Amino acid sequence: MKTDQNSDSVARLEVFRSFLPDGDVQEERVICYHLLLDDLQRNIDQNLNFFRITDEFLIEKDDQIRYCNGWVFRTKLDGALNVLTALHAQTSSNLY
Repeated sequence: MKTDQNSDSVARLEVFRSFLPDGDVQEERVICYHLLLDDLQRNIDQNLNFFRITDEFLIEKDDQIRYCNGWVFRTKLDGALNVLTALHAQTSSNLY
């Protein structure tokens, strides 16, 4: 994995997280998050499927719109960020 690819990956997830609303997360944002994970997996040699939001965490609320509990969503997202940050640190230290 290239260091600059990992830096970009971490930055994209951090920006995504900074624009999340408080509270529960609509399925539309879950889909965007999964697309980011797909892109990241193509750029790095790591399986990030553990950090996906499975259907069991999507609960129907307003007029058939599904939501993920905000705490669950942020826990998965932060976990992915922590893994990517650790990989970045490991890759950077291997350069020296």
